[in-house]
Amino acid sequence: MATGYAHPGSPVDSWWGRWDLILRRLTEYREEAAWPVRCALVLLFAGLTGLSAQLAFSLPFTPVPLTAQVLLALVAGGFLGRYLGPASQAVYVLLGFLGLPWFATSLGGPWFSVGGAAVVLGASGGYLLGLIVAAGLVGWLLDRRLPERRFVPMLGVLLIGVAVIYAMGALQFQAVLHTSWTTTLAEAVVPFFPGDVLKAVVGAGILSAVVSTRFPDPGLSAPWVPQRISLRELATAAVVIGAIWAIVPLVPLVAGPATATIQPYYLLSAAVSSVGVTLALTVQGVLSRRGARALAKSRTPT
Repeated sequence: MATGYAHPGSPVDSWWGRWDLILRRLTEYREEAAWPVRCALVLLFAGLTGLSAQLAFSLPFTPVPLTAQVLLALVAGGFLGRYLGPASQAVYVLLGFLGLPWFATSLGGPWFSVGGAAVVLGASGGYLLGLIVAAGLVGWLLDRRLPERRFVPMLGVLLIGVAVIYAMGALQFQAVLHTSWTTTLAEAVVPFFPGDVLKAVVGAGILSAVVSTRFPDPGLSAPWVPQRISLRELATAAVVIGAIWAIVPLVPLVAGPATATIQPYYLLSAAVSSVGVTLALTVQGVLSRRGARALAKSRTPT
């Protein structure tokens, strides 16, 4: 492994260097684990998704509830990968379809009281099916398309996953309720945008801390050193922050005056998302400077 780099002052001698080596071994274990372990991981994330569905809030103007399922599906795709991630969400949806009462409950309803085929085939069922596709897409992109673990590219991947969930959810919403596209956007997409951006920010922060996306790469024996933040990353972060602050005042105009009652939720989501993106970039910038210094010292002859 990387024992040859573990001399004082080298990148692996830093806490993030050691942490990256642990993450790479964890990713290797995920890829090479026996089937009983893989099945346990699938069931674990299916159960976590079912638990997160109980943290649901019903809105007065739409049958689609606010839940934490999106966050769990995105993290499952990133942590478990392109196969086990969607498998965990498929197990969640299938068991719920067969009657296990762990779908999102209505406002004031008891936990673990909603399940059955009617939910999957109903107006909000497209979002459940979207969890499966989004987890698979996120896992595939992170496993095969990201050259290294960085917050902004991960955020972009998770936002793509959110868009997939929106697309599948909106299509089934419209097909079941026979609504127009404007009504569908107003009731099934726009009101959820600020909160789902926040979930993507949280998910990107979790995954950038616990997943090594540079595996497999046989040419890498040295630990990962955080790279400087590029102008593209800064521009992307600015676009994300700008988009969420632009959409917040437009929500009541698009989705109707009923959303005015939860406007504080939108403002809080926008504020926390902005702080989260800024904090992640700040941490990445600090680590990149320290990593560059450690690398320079390790290359300096003594």
